[in-house]
Amino acid sequence: MTKLERLKIGNVGLIQETKDGRIIQIALTEKQSNMLQVFLAALSKDQPLVQMTEEFDLILKRDVPDTSKWVTSKDSLPESFKTVWMTNGKGWVALGCRVEFEEGYHWAESNGVIYLEDNKIVTECESDDLDVTHWCPVPDLPENI
Repeated sequence: MTKLERLKIGNVGLIQETKDGRIIQIALTEKQSNMLQVFLAALSKDQPLVQMTEEFDLILKRDVPDTSKWVTSKDSLPESFKTVWMTNGKGWVALGCRVEFEEGYHWAESNGVIYLEDNKIVTECESDDLDVTHWCPVPDLPENI
């Protein structure tokens, strides 16, 4: 499996929208980024490059979870029934929620029904006793969408 690293500031990432509407993102190494920047500078002398619109940038940011906000379940727990990203730290990631009851709580996984409620992403969950080690809040949608 290819190891993916966070793109450093100043490096170039390539983004392509496919004919079926999927977004493909490719990050370059620092050396590749420098070479591409030199090439683009030469290319733009004769014809200006096209800049992506802010709306396109918002679509990309909306679709990528902010992994800097992952919280270990040992340190803190989300509100009961609040939709969150959750993982067991072993390659499994899902939307779900924490379900509280008299004897304690357990984690429940999304059954695939996902909808908006008061501009928040909400999912219906099937009760289960999952081994969740980390969770991450699901961001609210921007007001203008």
